[in-house]
Amino acid sequence: MLHCHSRFSAGLVLFAMTSRINIGSRHVLPVYIGFSIAAGAALARIIRRPSPRSLAGAGIALLVAHVVSGALQHPDYLAYTNAFWWRNPEVVLADSDVDWGQDMKRLAGRLQSLGVRSLYFNPFNRGYLMAGHPFPKIRPVPEGDAPPRGWTAVSTTMWKLAGGPRWLAWTRPEERIGRSILLFHRR
Repeated sequence: MLHCHSRFSAGLVLFAMTSRINIGSRHVLPVYIGFSIAAGAALARIIRRPSPRSLAGAGIALLVAHVVSGALQHPDYLAYTNAFWWRNPEVVLADSDVDWGQDMKRLAGRLQSLGVRSLYFNPFNRGYLMAGHPFPKIRPVPEGDAPPRGWTAVSTTMWKLAGGPRWLAWTRPEERIGRSILLFHRR
């Protein structure tokens, strides 16, 4: 049984490796079905066997860590990568692995609460803006060595895929909106 699920996942990975499509890991997400079933079956075997209690305890601890790790991501499940990179997924992922426009509504709300009337922003996903939701006037983020005066939002995906202004390398954001947008302010 364990081998069947592993073969399922391995088959999906091998098929995906031959594809020319490379727009995120969502194309191979079904591999986790097989991996999860195989891990559950292995954990059940470990718990049922009269093996050392520490081995069963380690399996249960890993299961609890997995559940806690997932719960800590609320409400940012879409951009979750792993326990090592969950605060900054752009370090290891970009594109649709991190950004489907899920943080645009949060950004609009935050900008409204700050009273922002004008924003430099090159959004990765323009769907929210095209739907006519309230947003301040948007101008393209200018290139240069220093952030522009005023408010600037940076899509981590646009930054990682298309490059960005040089100042992103040394400027710390005021805050992070969700997992996919960095918000800067320069007086």
